[in-house]
Amino acid sequence: MNDANYSLVLFTVLAQGSVGMIVTSYLCFRLAGRGEMPHVRREWIMAGVLLLAGLTASLFHIGHPFGAAAALTHGATSWLSREVIAVCLFGALTAYTIVAMRKSLPASLMLGTAILGVVSLVVSGAAYAPPSLPALNNASPIVLFLLTAASIGLASKSLFGPKDDDGFVAQWLIFVLIASIAVRIILPSVWSSGGAVMMKTGQAWFASPVFWLHIVLLAAPIPFLLKSKALKPWMFVAILAAELLGRLTFFVGTAATYQNIGHLF
Repeated sequence: MNDANYSLVLFTVLAQGSVGMIVTSYLCFRLAGRGEMPHVRREWIMAGVLLLAGLTASLFHIGHPFGAAAALTHGATSWLSREVIAVCLFGALTAYTIVAMRKSLPASLMLGTAILGVVSLVVSGAAYAPPSLPALNNASPIVLFLLTAASIGLASKSLFGPKDDDGFVAQWLIFVLIASIAVRIILPSVWSSGGAVMMKTGQAWFASPVFWLHIVLLAAPIPFLLKSKALKPWMFVAILAAELLGRLTFFVGTAATYQNIGHLF
């Protein structure tokens, strides 16, 4: 795996984690009926920092980083350009909302930012589902990216806010982690019974120690959450590490139709 792909791992996971943090923060603010301005704003600032770090990492995926603006010019035909545009718009609205939070919590602006974040995530999923990757040429990247955003976003609540939120968030985090593990086992199982390229993808995922380590890290918080419903900072670290390792598998272990051209798989 080359450095350009490492940058994609960082970009996608950090950007999706940022979306998850913002959506989780908004939902706790509105649905749980809680949310004091200082800790909500801190959550959004950290989400902005994650997004900025992800965007910075994405520059190393480009052969000529100073020409990155050219990626904005093909929105009509390229999902990658649409991804860049959507993420940049999301980042700009996030920054504007953080500034607006100095005086109050603008609920409508927070909702709009959260919705735009989810839109950017869906667009990003479409960008990584090309026909040349049969295993991913479907809705699976979007599902995986949504699960990444949800797990990191929910786990980030361990770093902020009143502990009154723990029970509400812990229940959802347990559900998301179990769903994440199930999806990540089911997908390669299905691929392993498919065509030659899909089968190679499923076998590569299951043969990867990195894949199984990321499953273990995703599962690690579950027994503690079931027992105490208390969120701990180590859970955020474990889940973030799990998502990074899982994304490594996503980019490294997925077989493409252009591999072994002229040879049998």
